[in-house]
Amino acid sequence: MTSDQRYQYARAVWGALKEHSVGSPRLTLDLMTPAEWFVVSTWMDRDIPLRIVLRAFEDCKGKGRTLLYWAGPVEQAYKHWLEAVS
Repeated sequence: MTSDQRYQYARAVWGALKEHSVGSPRLTLDLMTPAEWFVVSTWMDRDIPLRIVLRAFEDCKGKGRTLLYWAGPVEQAYKHWLEAVS
């Protein structure tokens, strides 16, 4: 993944998090914490498709205000996707 692709991936994930955390004052900032960047970087390094991450946000009824909250649902969605395509 190129640096531009990584940037776009992270930006899309951050935008989706903002949509799912409406009203959270922390998310008025456009900056991820180092821990959140680590989570997103891990997804990118493992080649988890962006559509799987975004789908996990849609499917999960949680209201997590940090990407750390979404790590579990994304892992679960990725596991299901891998099973479906294998």
